Formats: sequence, structure tokens, C-alpha cells
Amino acid sequence: HIPSAVKNDSVAYAFWCRALFQRLCSTVEFDLPENWKRAKDFFEACLFGRGFVCVFNSKEFGISFQPCTLYGYDFYYQPTQAIVSNPKLSQTFTIGKDCSLIKITNDFSGVVDIVAYYASALAQMSGARDMSIINSKFAYVFGAKNKAAAQAVKQIFDNINKGEPLVVYDKKLIEGIGDEEPFEFIDRNGLKNSYLVSDILNDMGSLLRDFDNEIGIPTMPPEKRERMITDEVTSRNADTSARITLWNECLTNSLKEVNQMFNTDISFNFKYLDAAASEEGEQSWELRELPYQE
Repeated sequence: HIPSAVKNDSVAYAFWCRALFQRLCSTVEFDLPENWKRAKDFFEACLFGRGFVCVFNSKEFGISFQPCTLYGYDFYYQPTQAIVSNPKLSQTFTIGKDCSLIKITNDFSGVVDIVAYYASALAQMSGARDMSIINSKFAYVFGAKNKAAAQAVKQIFDNINKGEPLVVYDKKLIEGIGDEEPFEFIDRNGLKNSYLVSDILNDMGSLLRDFDNEIGIPTMPPEKRERMITDEVTSRNADTSARITLWNECLTNSLKEVNQMFNTDISFNFKYLDAAASEEGEQSWELRELPYQE
């Protein structure tokens, strides 16, 4: 997912992938069959990661789900078979006859590309933040002509730190060396201008809000939360609900087929769908402001 010329900190990238994936999983609640609940995390990983799972009934495992490989296509170019390859079970099922699919998108793809995209950007910004913090620690630098001058500079600095209002150094340090100075101070101009941590943190907050909008968590821009007009609120709601509206439709239709075929009662609920799709969602935004305050 990352161009070879751009190197992300692998630890930061893994951190953000994990954090954002957990954030994604928190947006939906599934009511699964009793024998699936132990594997709920695996179910979510397959559904969000691969985009679909195969549901079937076997003599050994009963009504089960597994990740699968799709094979073949019908007149409308829809897959006709699902190949399950598990150390405990390897079998090819016919979709619509002895198996059905639970899918979250209409293109049989997962949604972790959203996680990877934002994790990459946040990992880059985390590195920039850390670099900015380090660069802001630039110390005083002196170049001394000899050991005695070096010791004098250290003593001067110690005396200043003690709070002495007047510091005197030995004038002999500069006698007999011509026009040369006994020590030289290197000044780094514009140190304050290089302190970009606050700007970076604001941009990271903006990225997190953009990610939340992508996965259906209602948010508000902090700079406009008190000046939003009705049209802007409506537009913001549409941005937030666009993807989860599609995900909701795909899950609803596919679960309807699964429940009819296997007489199950699998259901789900997107926690923020109603808030994101209505103007009343503005009230819930107040709950999302705290993580982005400076």
C-alpha cells in the first residue's frame, strides 16, 4: 500500500492501523448465532478485511461461516461458487444453493483500504511531530578556543542558572590571542518558527475527523461548530452517512438471504447511522468533540 520511495515508521503505522481498525469495528454491533459469538472478532476481521464471508451448513460444524475464494460467474457476472479452504474443512459450495454470502460492500471488497490510507498519513504525521519536538530542544552551542575557555563558558552558564544577576569571567582568557575571541556562540535563528507541534496535532485531529466521516461517526469541524448553518449541517450529515448507507444496504440484503436459507436471525446495527443521516445528529457531535480539543 505504500510507495517504495516513502518509508513509514513500521511501529507507528502498525499502531494507527490497529487503532483505526478498532475504531471501525466499534461503529457496528452484530447479533450472531450462539456458536459464532466466540469467533466474533474473526467474523469482523473477515467481513471488514475481505468484504464477505461464506455461510454454509456442514454435518461436523453445523451452520458456520468462513472466509472463502469466489469462483465462476453467471449471466450477470455474479460469482457462482465459494471455495472454503480450512485445515478442518475444504469444500466448494454453490452460492444460492448450499451457501450464501454476507457482504459489506457491493464490489466484494473489504473496507480496510480506508484504514490503511489514513494510517499511512497519520504515521507520517506522527514522525513529523516527533521530529518537531526533538528540533525544539536545540541547546546553546559554544565553540571554545581552548580547555580553559570551555570551562569558563560552563561556569558562566552554571552561574546564570543559579540566578546570579552579574557574571564575571577571567579577562586573561582573551589576553595574548590577538583578535580572536576565546569562545564563539552559535545562534539558531527562528527556533520558534520550527516548533510545529501544535499545527501537526491540529492536522492529525483533522485526519481523524475525516476518517470518522468515512466510517460513519458524526463529527463537526472545531472551527465552525458554533457557526454551522442548516445547509452546512445537512451537507456534513450526507458526507458522514454516504458509505455506511451503502454498507447498511449490502448487509441488510445479504443477511436477508442468509436468514431465509438457514432459518437464522442474524442482525446488526450501525450505532451512528441515524445520527449521521438526520439533522438530530448535530446533538451527538457534542460527544465527539473531546478527543480533538487542544
